[in-house]
Amino acid sequence: MFVAICRRSRPFSKKFWSLASKCHTPPRSRVGAIVARPKDEEKRQAIRDAVIAVVIEGGLANVSVSKIAKRASVSPGTIYLYFANKEELIQQTYLDIKTDWFDTMFAAADSGDDSAAKIRNMWFALFDFVVDRPNDFLFSETVGAAHLIDASNEASIAKKIKKLEGVLTKAIKDGTLAKAPTASIQAVLMAPAVQLAKTAARDKKKVKPALLRETFDIVWKGLAAA
Repeated sequence: MFVAICRRSRPFSKKFWSLASKCHTPPRSRVGAIVARPKDEEKRQAIRDAVIAVVIEGGLANVSVSKIAKRASVSPGTIYLYFANKEELIQQTYLDIKTDWFDTMFAAADSGDDSAAKIRNMWFALFDFVVDRPNDFLFSETVGAAHLIDASNEASIAKKIKKLEGVLTKAIKDGTLAKAPTASIQAVLMAPAVQLAKTAARDKKKVKPALLRETFDIVWKGLAAA
């Protein structure tokens, strides 16, 4: 057919070429179009928020699928579409929060030019995380203290902790931090940021920037190499 067209002696009309171009016009780009978030994602988020609220308000002993469903405004059966049981829901929510927590700190560390800047950025990022997401933090504390996490989820969190230890180990090797066990450095470094943030969230008051800087400076003096 292509050969026959090429051998055609008479030129095609303008109408022909107009129709041909329309047939081969690619579909218009949909870049920038507003795409509605799938309803199943909204339900999953509602279930996640509900289990956090139920745990914070009543403790782990009082958690039930029916309470979570009522809080999320879904049926109990809907929860089982996403999670095998309440234990899986609690563990997955805990893992998601801890992953966000560490990833937030690592992203802040990446913007630092040297070890001192990386550690400082992580410290302030941790403070902001707890202030911005107090319920998530309280939930993670409650679940973590109860030792409910299975081996696979523990392994995922352990990888994040190892990455954090890597940042601290490098700082020790390059002379930024004093020589000490990385677990001890983590405790001394992170606890003040968490405590300040928890107090701010509880009292619903902002921590003055000057107090935040002074607190970090005190912590840093205790950890920095002489």
